[in-house]
Amino acid sequence: MKKMSLNILLVDDERDILDSLTYLLESEGYKVYTGSNKAEAEKIVKEKDVHYAILDYVLEDITGVQLAKILHKKNEN
Repeated sequence: MKKMSLNILLVDDERDILDSLTYLLESEGYKVYTGSNKAEAEKIVKEKDVHYAILDYVLEDITGVQLAKILHKKNEN
């Protein structure tokens, strides 16, 4: 039985964390899009079909909670 492919947005400003989590999630069959700030996250949500987002709580330019609200408004699905 084939697992449904889910697309995950992963946002963190620490490259090592992005790389580690991307590897882990992709090894489980997920498609992962990564960004390190608000602008990159917004661009990904605009261009890609994202099902879930995993956001760092403290980013350089915004908090993860604030970013989640912005991204949800851009893509309410």
